[in-house]
Amino acid sequence: MSTPLRVIHLFANLNLGGAESRIMDLYRSQNEKELINNFVIMTNEHCHFTDEVLASGGTIHTIVNPRGQLLRNLWQLYQLLKNGEKYDAIHAHTSYYSGIAVFIAWLAGIKARVTHARNQQTGNETFKTKLLFKTGKWLANHFATSKLAISSALWRVFIWR
Repeated sequence: MSTPLRVIHLFANLNLGGAESRIMDLYRSQNEKELINNFVIMTNEHCHFTDEVLASGGTIHTIVNPRGQLLRNLWQLYQLLKNGEKYDAIHAHTSYYSGIAVFIAWLAGIKARVTHARNQQTGNETFKTKLLFKTGKWLANHFATSKLAISSALWRVFIWR
């Protein structure tokens, strides 16, 4: 019997959103002999899907939100990926933060690193946000092994070829 593929999905939270709902569809249908999906979120709040994941024996890791605690957030993510359960892949569903996450995953030795862009902008156009968005795009293009976007227009905005 082969070892199942282990994927960790990175979200801001596990509330009732489009991306979260689609991954939960995948989670519900997983064959744990072939695939195990776990989660890392950046909130301590009780989320919509928390009880379902925990009741089915799933794992939800929590790290601090990067807003106001970016360095601590990055360190916690690195520690989780490097020293926690061993994952074959990370799938980051967090727009520009996805680039930062796949860089951290690369440092931690995760072989498959997927970014998933869903937003063209953050709604907060401060210098800091613009810098993080551009940095995230650059990191995604250099450290992601796969890049996904929900539309071709978003692909052109978020991902350089």
